[in-house]
Amino acid sequence: MADLPKIKELKIGITFTKNLNHFQNVKITEEIIVEIENDSQFTDVRKAAYELVKNSVRDELAKFKRK
Repeated sequence: MADLPKIKELKIGITFTKNLNHFQNVKITEEIIVEIENDSQFTDVRKAAYELVKNSVRDELAKFKRK
C-alpha cells in the first residue's frame, strides 16, 4: 500500500447568504487555515476549526436579526 501524503494544513470555510427582504441580502464568509502537527490530529483539528468558523458566522448573522 502506498504512503498517503502528509497533511500539513487545513482550510475550513463557510459562506452563508441571508435574505433581508425587499430584494436585499447579506453574504457572510468566514475562513481559517489551521496547521496540523501530525496526521493523528486531523479529525480533532477539523472538528474544532469547523466549530470556530460556524460560531463566527452565527455571531455575524445575529447582527442582521429582523426587528
